[in-house]
Amino acid sequence: MTRLDSYIFRQLAAALLAVTIGLAALVWLTQSLRFIELVLDRGLSFLVFIELTGLLLPSFFAVILPITTFVVILFVYVRLSADRELVVMRAAGLSQWRLARPAPRPRGDLGHPLLRAQPLARPGQPVRLPCLAVRDP
Repeated sequence: MTRLDSYIFRQLAAALLAVTIGLAALVWLTQSLRFIELVLDRGLSFLVFIELTGLLLPSFFAVILPITTFVVILFVYVRLSADRELVVMRAAGLSQWRLARPAPRPRGDLGHPLLRAQPLARPGQPVRLPCLAVRDP
């Protein structure tokens, strides 16, 4: 990976991390209100409350991560274009494909481990990974 690739990737990773953590905190806050009554009525500990609300996050990440990745990639490339950084990179001789090369990497670095860890994070759920085989009609 070249310096420009790593620069664009750092921009993408930092924005993706910030957006994902922010949305996870927002969802955790809104969904945790449902469990406060359960914990208070039954006299459960704070650790049980954290565990119950923590079980919501893996399924949330599986839903929201593809959307946030798309939005963050658009945001970062529009910002690079507005700051004229993409113009400078194109003037230096980089092709459009070369500039787009770091974009799929956050999907692979974050998406695949999350897809594999999601069934393990939800106790009581059968472990079923999506079948990627192509079937004839």
